[in-house]
Amino acid sequence: EAIDRWTSADSLYGSREFVKLLKRSGQLNTLSAMILLDMVGGSDLVLRRESNSTDWLKDLIWNRAAEMGHGDVFQRAGRWIADDDHMPFLQEGIPAVDLIDMNYMTNGPWHSAEDTLDKLSARNLQIVGSVVLSSLPEIARSLSRR
Repeated sequence: EAIDRWTSADSLYGSREFVKLLKRSGQLNTLSAMILLDMVGGSDLVLRRESNSTDWLKDLIWNRAAEMGHGDVFQRAGRWIADDDHMPFLQEGIPAVDLIDMNYMTNGPWHSAEDTLDKLSARNLQIVGSVVLSSLPEIARSLSRR
């Protein structure tokens, strides 16, 4: 998060440092893809296709969600995000997808005293986890063809 005000320099500290660490250790090339789960447990969860995410990865996950009957959560309408923790990975050429509920940030209790565990939905966490987990074999197959 930002220390003062969100800018390209004052944000994403953890993900930027993690990517630097992976580069220094020579492990960055061991990553095949990155899936960011950000605010995916809210009771009114809506995940929209984030336009900075890698298209094929985004398509694969959203198609899998639709096959599983979760189109109400994984909605097709897009939403652009300027910066999030997937960006340092994308900048290094790692395919990445951002699963984020922007409504929670803009309309929910995000980063407030009301941002408590009772706002979470076990059902929505299960949906997201199941969709991502069941997408992994197809992601691996897609990566092996690239």
